[in-house]
Amino acid sequence: MPDPASPWPDYACAIVLSPDGSIWFEDRPPTARHAAGMLTCFGGRRETGESPVDCLRRELREELDWEPEVLQKMVELWVAQQPMAWFYLASPAVTAGDLNPRVAPARLVSRHHLAQQPVSPWHRAVLDAWQQGVPRVDWNSPGHPVSSPP
Repeated sequence: MPDPASPWPDYACAIVLSPDGSIWFEDRPPTARHAAGMLTCFGGRRETGESPVDCLRRELREELDWEPEVLQKMVELWVAQQPMAWFYLASPAVTAGDLNPRVAPARLVSRHHLAQQPVSPWHRAVLDAWQQGVPRVDWNSPGHPVSSPP
């Protein structure tokens, strides 16, 4: 469980790309506790004392049997004026042969078809911000994200 006094968010997530720029998602089962039946970026909850980068490296090893060479923070997600998740671009780009999904299936989605996919609302707001070069999303109410300019 993360430390509530920490300046870090509770979660860390990765934007994992394929060589053609498509995005790898975790295909969450319908029985999942969070984002059931939806697509989310890979990642998870920080453990006490764990940095967001260390958390994300651990989560990617556990979920995909893969560890990126580089993680670059791209977007912060804030909910109720608190840091909820930091999203990192994972490099280098990966193919299906590089990944070994252990928790849930991985689904590759072209950015051109992203709007038609069942992406979790928080993750969709973050990905929209990332594609527009916006470094922060403030989620003020359900269905109402507000992106902060760079």
